[in-house]
Amino acid sequence: MSGEVDRLISRMIRVDLLRLVGEMSFRFCHFFVPKDDNLVVFCGGQGVSFVDNSRFLYEKFVHNYSEELEVVWVSRSQDLVDRMNREGRRSVQQFSIEGVRTILKARTVFFSWGPIDLPGMGLSKRTRSVQLWHGIPIKTGGFQEKWVRKSTAHEVFKNLYNFLMRHRTSYWVTSSVLEDKLIALCFGIPNDGLILSGYPRNDYLIEQLRSPTSELHLKFPYLNKKVILYAPTWRPGEKIVFFPFPDNDFKALHSFLERNDAYMLIRGHLKEEPDERYRDGLIRVQERFDFNALDDRILLANRDLFEDFQELLPYVDVLISDYSGGWVDFLLTGRPLIFIPYDLESFLEGPGLMHDYEVITPGPKVDSLRGLMEAIHGYLEDPAKDLERRRFIRSLFHKFEDGLSYERIHDTLFVNDESRGKERGI
Repeated sequence: MSGEVDRLISRMIRVDLLRLVGEMSFRFCHFFVPKDDNLVVFCGGQGVSFVDNSRFLYEKFVHNYSEELEVVWVSRSQDLVDRMNREGRRSVQQFSIEGVRTILKARTVFFSWGPIDLPGMGLSKRTRSVQLWHGIPIKTGGFQEKWVRKSTAHEVFKNLYNFLMRHRTSYWVTSSVLEDKLIALCFGIPNDGLILSGYPRNDYLIEQLRSPTSELHLKFPYLNKKVILYAPTWRPGEKIVFFPFPDNDFKALHSFLERNDAYMLIRGHLKEEPDERYRDGLIRVQERFDFNALDDRILLANRDLFEDFQELLPYVDVLISDYSGGWVDFLLTGRPLIFIPYDLESFLEGPGLMHDYEVITPGPKVDSLRGLMEAIHGYLEDPAKDLERRRFIRSLFHKFEDGLSYERIHDTLFVNDESRGKERGI
């Protein structure tokens, strides 16, 4: 096993070195181009989607700071660029002349995933690179991943990774003191590079809970009913197993949902979404009866329907998850959580977790379909059940609940930061 991990690490090092050569070439050119203090570039969704923290902060900046800042979204997806421009939101294609010129001139660039949001374009210290990230850490990351730490190549990988992160990231946005510690541990970001502000995507969630403006329920009327969202995270090298129970009886589940006038939505991780064939096949194999009878209660909630996970959360009454950072955001709703950690032992041995799982998960862990239905029923009958425990865990992961993270980020970078207009890098 150690030999296989070492070979994988070696491949990763080679890829990162090649990427580093390309980025360093762009960075060399980038260093000599004059920067515009008021030009702000946003990118995210791995360079092809308008989602996550980058999206919600971009929208806030456009709405609140467009008179002082020139705000531009950069994507390598021409379809996304065209769509955004039709909607009146300025966007440029990354590899176009205008896109390259915009990136070279920008003083501040926001990411939500990292270099994959802007592949092949390394930024010099003359630009502030701000990592918004895409989830409060539950799983290990960076050089804290267990499979990396077990490797004899760990120190090489750690030093290379640390070097890359330090030269790609000027600031990293977090939601709590706890997350500050985790990001510093996983990615080697020093304290003066952390912005404890809260996540911009949670500004949207908090606003929708206070004063809803979303009209998703008009397009999807079932969102007006009781909604149970089943959203597990991905497993490195493994397929997600939905409904990993020995007693699967989807006819009983359908009847249960029907009696409670509820809907179960199924959403996979970005890297592994179930499609209609998967769902149809899963239910047919388990039940061996006409699937059409189930079609109106167990529904997919993939990105072709709900582009951003955060847009769906205000409508969810009960969230079912496992090791995903999404359930940490959901804590802000105060609503119930159920966990299906069917592979906890192997997950701890593989990617690993940053916390004691039993301590931080404020909800029942189920290992049967019957147990799942009982847990859902209990929460539909009494949504306040386990509320105090959820509030305590929420206080650990969320310092702010005012929906104003965008103001703190703006003020840190454009009001209070003495380095504005100067070279900065860590």
